Amino acid sequence: MIAGQDTNVYLYDNATPGNGGEGEGEEPVRILKGHSDNVCVVSVGGTSEKPVIVSGSWDKTAKVWNLDGDCLYTLSGHQYAVWGAAMMETGDVFTGEASLFLCLFVFLAEVSLVLRCSLGG
Repeated sequence: MIAGQDTNVYLYDNATPGNGGEGEGEEPVRILKGHSDNVCVVSVGGTSEKPVIVSGSWDKTAKVWNLDGDCLYTLSGHQYAVWGAAMMETGDVFTGEASLFLCLFVFLAEVSLVLRCSLGG
């Protein structure tokens, strides 16, 4: 996986023989489009049965994607760029903002709860 200034996340299949991926001139197997500014962070999370990709951007959102490239959730409400993002096995998502705020998105059925705490002084 790579991401950057063009607002996209690129997925490569490095397990396929002949596909060097990530900078070796090969084509990505998926391009995740949906952010409107630089993508700062990409991580893999979820469970082994249901893996997901979490991305964070200067557009002040984090997004949760399935491996087919579908955006499952857009996590908004951040006041600054999202520089860190990770999903726990429980399905909850932690994000870290440029302002040193940490956000926890808790998904309970159809309701999500957002908790914010400052890491700064």
